[in-house]
Amino acid sequence: MHDGHWAERRRPPAATVTVEELEGYLDRLAQIIVQAGKKGAVYLPLYERLESELEKAKAMDARLARVQERIK
Repeated sequence: MHDGHWAERRRPPAATVTVEELEGYLDRLAQIIVQAGKKGAVYLPLYERLESELEKAKAMDARLARVQERIK
């Protein structure tokens, strides 16, 4: 029997990563990159991804704050 929705049921819930956690990850990754010297460039795509996720998280927090302000 074919059930086209099996993947949907098995997917774990999306984890919410906070701005503070992302900041910490970026700090630690920056240390790793600097310690690795020129070889640290291999981690730059990950660093860029974390920066992007941080920007999104900050934007979401700001949006939620504006929503809260509307109901006051």
